[in-house]
Amino acid sequence: MIDKSKKSKRKRPVAVTVVGLIAMAVVILYLVLAALILLGLGVFQTGHIPSGPWWEGLKPTQLGKLLFEVVYLLILGLVTFLIAINFILMRRWAWVALMTWTGITLALNLMRYLYGSPDYFSMFLAVVLVLAMNQADVQQVFGIQHREEEVEGLG
Repeated sequence: MIDKSKKSKRKRPVAVTVVGLIAMAVVILYLVLAALILLGLGVFQTGHIPSGPWWEGLKPTQLGKLLFEVVYLLILGLVTFLIAINFILMRRWAWVALMTWTGITLALNLMRYLYGSPDYFSMFLAVVLVLAMNQADVQQVFGIQHREEEVEGLG
């Protein structure tokens, strides 16, 4: 009989796949937003970034702000992609990273709500992620929570 390792015995809960797919959708959103900014700047038509001042004194120009936003979105996309892939592969650090990211997102959305510019879709998505990631079977496959019988055997 073939002896399977402990990792290969872990069955991926449906919620892990759903959360991973949501994270991948966010990656696509970041990339689309970056591409739309570049499209608006004419980068795809001309093949180069528009020339012009990026800074006026200590403040960025409108062009500088847009290019900074593109870089920011690409970095967010890359980080989210790495977290999403490793979340699907059920690596513990990815659960921690995604939960931390989601908590920060919820806090920022709460601030936006209190200042009068709420983003209800982002709030909803963050709440769905938190609820999905806190299911017992999801926490168990990531080693965040242990099964009751394992805990009782330790005590």
